Amino acid sequence: MLMWIKSLYFLRLFSFSAPLIHALQEIFIDLLSFMMLFLISLLAVASSFYFIAQNMLERNPDREVFYNNFIYSLLYVYFCAIGDYAKEDFLGSGDEGFLWTYLVATNLIV
Repeated sequence: MLMWIKSLYFLRLFSFSAPLIHALQEIFIDLLSFMMLFLISLLAVASSFYFIAQNMLERNPDREVFYNNFIYSLLYVYFCAIGDYAKEDFLGSGDEGFLWTYLVATNLIV
């Protein structure tokens, strides 16, 4: 992998590939700032899902909730961000309005 990156560095010497390599560099620089914003928004929404899950477990300790700790809630929000929705946990939770609101917010923000 590192050798391919190094070969891209040497391809900047040629006039036909230099603009393309420069465009790739700019894309990766912009991608870093986007990934930081994406990570911050994922953490914000995941913490909301985590607190809702804790509230659900206080009311009904026998209920099985996938996002009952912070790591699982982060994974849940990440999967929602890439399009894998698990809405069956929402039914009968008592916080359905909040959960649907956060799901829509996740889709709009993330």
